[in-house]
Amino acid sequence: MATTLTSLQTKLNNLADETVDATKATSWINDVYKDVASRTDWTWLQSSSNFDTVVGGYSYSPAADCTRIYQVRTKDNEITPQTREWLFANHPEYPEYTDLGGSITNAYGDPTDYVYWDGEVLLYPIPDDVRTVYYLYRKTVSDLSSPSDAPIIPEEHREVLVLGAYTKWLTADEADEYMLQNAKSEYEQKIQTMIAQDASKKNVGSNIPWAVDREE
Repeated sequence: MATTLTSLQTKLNNLADETVDATKATSWINDVYKDVASRTDWTWLQSSSNFDTVVGGYSYSPAADCTRIYQVRTKDNEITPQTREWLFANHPEYPEYTDLGGSITNAYGDPTDYVYWDGEVLLYPIPDDVRTVYYLYRKTVSDLSSPSDAPIIPEEHREVLVLGAYTKWLTADEADEYMLQNAKSEYEQKIQTMIAQDASKKNVGSNIPWAVDREE
């Protein structure tokens, strides 16, 4: 049976040995969810997608849940990450800077560099052909709100949300300091176990769809 917001609340009630206010419980669970997500580059927060370029199109929107991009490439070549400052310093002819009087006639070609800026992927050179661009990215976590909502944490580790929420309940309840410190210790130990187990699963390149396409 999947661990949902409702079951997380029930487990918190069991630990607290009372019925915790549902609104507070939901808020605590979501706070802990964000805390756990921030601890490392979890494999369960990695995803991949792609987009097709348009001739003359330089700006592309990644997936709506993208918060960071790890890798961008076409089927044949990796595209190098750069900063917006690099783009301005090295290629003032780029469309974003044409108000400076630059010409974009030499800015077309097979993209070799990209800038992730303000939620957009900017390619340079500007594509002169239609090609598929693949990218590996970090997903954001969304608040759990509906009873059936489930966290994207692997099922075997979802109880960490209950442990973390329990520490918040103990704090709010002004519980005995010894109980609170024990609960915090258990929560942190669980996170460290998760990090160690997750580290053994990391293999960035294998998650990008081009690797499968290339074998066909």
